[in-house]
Amino acid sequence: MRRSVVLVGLGALLLAGCVTVPYTPDEDAVSRVVALIDGHDVGALMEVSRVPFLFESEILLRPADVEGLWRGLADAGVVIGSFRIKEVFRVDERRPEWSGVDMEVAAFFSRYTDRDTTCVILETVYGEIAFLLGRPVRGVPQILGMRGPAL
Repeated sequence: MRRSVVLVGLGALLLAGCVTVPYTPDEDAVSRVVALIDGHDVGALMEVSRVPFLFESEILLRPADVEGLWRGLADAGVVIGSFRIKEVFRVDERRPEWSGVDMEVAAFFSRYTDRDTTCVILETVYGEIAFLLGRPVRGVPQILGMRGPAL
């Protein structure tokens, strides 16, 4: 009896530890985000987008605005295509460059990001594109923000 209680306790500790480990997306996870953008799947992008959403230095507060962003990129035929991950870091350790743009953007990072928010900077044919990504929803990282060259 005592042994089973100890095993259950250890199992609970292990499970609790898994939840507290900060999330860091790998290349496959980033590829799933890029595939949604390249596939112009606005519905799927909305399922994994968090609102408020940071686009460049603008905070999109309404789901309709985020949907308009994804629809606009889709209608323009934007395709990121091939990429190379240049850098990955958690925003609680180091803020992305755009966090210092103004007080509003700095407040976004304070209020809406957590230790699971990761900045992923990609090198693409267009130049550098940065994503703010969180824990996955249905196997795809949540998208909290995006910044990049004129696509």
